[in-house]
Amino acid sequence: MKMKEKPKKIFIFGAGGAGRSAARKLETEFQLLGFIDNDAKKNGSWLGEYKVYEPGILRSREPDHIFIASEFSEQILDQLLTVFDISLRKITILDSREIKDFQFSEHLDQQPKIK
Repeated sequence: MKMKEKPKKIFIFGAGGAGRSAARKLETEFQLLGFIDNDAKKNGSWLGEYKVYEPGILRSREPDHIFIASEFSEQILDQLLTVFDISLRKITILDSREIKDFQFSEHLDQQPKIK
């Protein structure tokens, strides 16, 4: 009998619209630990069932992977690599077009059907 592999634990860096869209897409495959955002006003808030943390959470909780879903992806990548010493292979920058396409397709599914 094959053991089912545990889902990878992830954070999404970016608690805006792109981050929320990414969460809907990723939460089916991964264990989402929450969001990370540099905006102090968002820290401690909740997006649905997921908490928004300040980046310092990475000093105490080590995810298997971090997905960046933000227009500030270059700055965030630099922050993760230099400030938090996260390995590049544990980071994925989500293409904003992919996230936007995903949002668009969701809205298409919700359009009323004309008979």
